[in-house]
Amino acid sequence: MSVLTFRKGRELAIALAMVAVVACSGAGGGDATGGKAPAATGGKATGGAATGGTATGGMSSTGGTATGGAVTATGGAATGGERAGLGGVGGPPSGGAAGGTSTGGGGAGGARAGGSSGAAGQGGSGVDAAGVASSLSSSAGFKLVAPCGTIASTQRSCDHNPRSNCGSGLVTFLRVDKTLGGTKGKFYEVKLHFRGILEMNQYAGGTSDHNGFYTGGQVSNASGMDGGAQYNQYVLETASPKAIYHLNHLDQDQRDKYRVGNPGGSGVHHFGFLMDYHETIRIEGGSTVSLYMLDNDCLFGRNCKPPSDDFGHCDLQTMPDIPAAVQQPLDGNFIWIDVDSVTEAQ
Repeated sequence: MSVLTFRKGRELAIALAMVAVVACSGAGGGDATGGKAPAATGGKATGGAATGGTATGGMSSTGGTATGGAVTATGGAATGGERAGLGGVGGPPSGGAAGGTSTGGGGAGGARAGGSSGAAGQGGSGVDAAGVASSLSSSAGFKLVAPCGTIASTQRSCDHNPRSNCGSGLVTFLRVDKTLGGTKGKFYEVKLHFRGILEMNQYAGGTSDHNGFYTGGQVSNASGMDGGAQYNQYVLETASPKAIYHLNHLDQDQRDKYRVGNPGGSGVHHFGFLMDYHETIRIEGGSTVSLYMLDNDCLFGRNCKPPSDDFGHCDLQTMPDIPAAVQQPLDGNFIWIDVDSVTEAQ
């Protein structure tokens, strides 16, 4: 009996020891499969469940808690919320998109960035940009429309309508003056889209952008040019900074293009030039901007298809996508301006 008792006691001790070992190792395995480790990761942390669940065990879920939780907090609250939000105030439109759609966790930060940037509009102060843009938009009245009066026998020209002040030198036949929005003392870079159909002229003493836009200078017939005061001058003028922009310049190397089919034509006059270009000008807030047409006789070129000086007939042209405020085709000349963008000058 003593031997049997001893053996049973020894077997029982071994069994109890094995149970203790299994119990200790089993606790770690249970937590590793997703019991406590995902909860320790922080719930919303990216990859919290995956990292904690597949880690070495519940007690070793340091990667889930520290890495997942900290990265999400940094991306959501700091980067998505505060930086995008502060950058969006008075900044470019991209601030709103970045803040709103950036890192998922920082919902409040995204909303803040989106809201502030949205108000800013086209850059700088949203109110300033809107005021400047509305001042220079043809939809708000900043345009020229010159319909033909009596048509000349050549069919390529017509009288101004109304016909007035003829023979009294250089006359302003149409003029629109606008007081710019924005803040006085601030300067703005304004990108404008010019469209229209115009009688052309030639200028010297300034700078050509080779598309019809000419900065500074005056009409000229020097050095083989064919400009003159008897042909319409279309002008955009800014009071501050003081600047003159001619809108209907034809470069010398473009003349052959408009005399094709009529070698004897000047290549400059008696046809309608289809104007469609983008230019950026600098203007001070609260200053005056003027758009006007000058001529020293009562005739101007009609909206006739090239070639130039093709006397005897006139096929009218249409400018695509012009608002209904300007009849198409218009027998006459017109200028339509849209504002592409406004930014505060540095």
